[in-house]
Amino acid sequence: MMRNIIIKNLFAMGIVAFSTHVFSQNPPPQSPTGTAPPAPPRVAPMYNPEQLPVYSGTIQQYLLSPKGDIDGLFMNDGTEIKTPPHLSSVVAYFVHPSDKVTIHGLKAMNLPLIEAFSITNEATGKTITDFGPKKGRFNYIETEGEVRTALHGPQGEINGILLQDGTILHFPPPESYRFSELTHQGQHLFIEGNETNNVLGRVIEVNRMGISKDQLISVERPGLGPRSGKRPPPPPR
Repeated sequence: MMRNIIIKNLFAMGIVAFSTHVFSQNPPPQSPTGTAPPAPPRVAPMYNPEQLPVYSGTIQQYLLSPKGDIDGLFMNDGTEIKTPPHLSSVVAYFVHPSDKVTIHGLKAMNLPLIEAFSITNEATGKTITDFGPKKGRFNYIETEGEVRTALHGPQGEINGILLQDGTILHFPPPESYRFSELTHQGQHLFIEGNETNNVLGRVIEVNRMGISKDQLISVERPGLGPRSGKRPPPPPR
């Protein structure tokens, strides 16, 4: 509630808008596998967080919510930096313990506490800017790509596909037999599904998939039938 009040006040001051992006002057860092994660949308913010008070310090450790999300940073000088949980994965990727950072935010009156609206890693020059959580978790898309390899669950069952561009496709393991002819390396695919795309990568929960737009196979899930995003209507009584 306190954060909502702060954001409303800042909005009235002409400082905050609502969307979430990460801004960087440099290419994104290489992931452990050597491939760069998809770059976030480069949409310029309407308002400039640099108008807020500035603080510089070195991160000692992450602070975690009861769910294990990063919801803050504890600094070497004892300052507590509050960050929103919806930026947990972004914060984990771009800043780490022992990194020196510059933060723009609101300082508490009588506590070493700062509500952060932007965090800049001074070594890399990369800045995380918070403009509030996105509305909704998924983005329904239609896309296409070429198969790199099939992906498997812990028992060796096929439960997805890795595309050449790094996109991960997921479908229930019981459906693997229906998609077996689509998992060969180099196979071109057309895909419809729910996309999640962030700094860690891009994943699509497949609804329909096939070798062409005219030959799409619908994913069936127990109790739901073909995936449509909604449960089928109950049978007539």
